[in-house]
Amino acid sequence: MRPSVLISARFLVVFLAALVLGCGKKATESENPATNTCVALTGTSWTPGVSGVDGSNHNDSSVSIMKNTFTGTGLLTGLAQSYSPSDSHVVTFSGIDMGTDLGTSGSISLVAEATGFPSSLTGGVWPVLISLNDGTNELANVSGCTSGFYTCSGGSCTAKSGCAPDADGSGGSAFLGTTAAKRRSNWDQRQRVGTSDYLSVNSFPTCNWSSGSPTCSFTMTPGNFFAGTGKLRAGSGVTYTAKYVLLTSDYSSVGDSYTGGVKLTVVRKKDSNSGSGSNGSLDLNV
Repeated sequence: MRPSVLISARFLVVFLAALVLGCGKKATESENPATNTCVALTGTSWTPGVSGVDGSNHNDSSVSIMKNTFTGTGLLTGLAQSYSPSDSHVVTFSGIDMGTDLGTSGSISLVAEATGFPSSLTGGVWPVLISLNDGTNELANVSGCTSGFYTCSGGSCTAKSGCAPDADGSGGSAFLGTTAAKRRSNWDQRQRVGTSDYLSVNSFPTCNWSSGSPTCSFTMTPGNFFAGTGKLRAGSGVTYTAKYVLLTSDYSSVGDSYTGGVKLTVVRKKDSNSGSGSNGSLDLNV
């Protein structure tokens, strides 16, 4: 089988060289690509026609982006390590400005990047979001994890039962799911636990439907974070507070001796467009 693979690979190289060097002509060692004459393509160009899509949507004056960057430090936390919500294992970012009404299609995104990982340790840390409070509502509502995010034994770890967004199902959470385990899985994905880039990305709101399953905590109870406004809480004097734990990838516990950092980029999108297809767009990258 190996010789045939080699022949196929060589054929592919020759074929590609022919296309690049000779515009479809056979490539030879004596041929100068600069002097080849290419024949113009024939046919009719294709313009996609999609309802609700318009070029003006790529330059909508009613949409604006605001970005702020914060930095913080805290003690690293092992996968199965206990911590207190009020101690140095929690990195708190307060004063996140939400004085601007973001509109019914607006959003806030938190991009957290781990920094300053100790060189004496292996692996890295995931900056996991445990709380986002808008001054009235707790949007993340991760609870039941102060005795560890995972249960570890024999070199392997599993998600700890009862450690999840809205663990008891009474307060609501932006991380959706009909059970605590499903909400935990949703949360894990946003924190990118298990990846090697040590970056978490959380965007809010995560839903806007008013019926069906799973329940949308922004428009339905428990939660009802929109409070009937159809948008994130904002306005004069409103600030959000985000809290993170720096979760180590390779250790069940690291004690209280190691410190790491977080670079938090907050991106707010103001968008008052509403209605199906009112702000749609289509990009083709070839």
